[in-house]
Amino acid sequence: MTPSKTVLTIDDDRTITGLIQARCEAMGLRSIVAHSIVHAARYLDSQLPDLITFDVHMPPGNGLQLIKALAEDPAASRIPVIVLTEQLSPQAVGACRRLCAYYMIKSEGFWTRLEPVIHELVEIDGGTRRRASRGSRESHKLD
Repeated sequence: MTPSKTVLTIDDDRTITGLIQARCEAMGLRSIVAHSIVHAARYLDSQLPDLITFDVHMPPGNGLQLIKALAEDPAASRIPVIVLTEQLSPQAVGACRRLCAYYMIKSEGFWTRLEPVIHELVEIDGGTRRRASRGSRESHKLD
């Protein structure tokens, strides 16, 4: 079966991206990984995923600027965003609220909180939001 939903994970922590990628694939999702904002921007210039997860603190750039850019793009603004970070930052929380992004702290066992949010946002269990298939089950790393 070809996955019809795509998750783009943007994080410079390869352990985190590997975990999210493996778990998303186990859920039947196509997983794209970018280890920098630059690589993510290149991907987003050519395709739009069904969900984006990313870390706020990544070189080079600032993840909050990425959220703002996505929110200002008419097509990309409809993509649900989950911000995953290791630090509780009032600035980041406020920006996520203003831009309608989820904010989640990376901590031990964070997948148990992340998985149900992914299910809800990409409507895995028979939801009505549909997008064209984005290709094969294969996973992609953009860097």
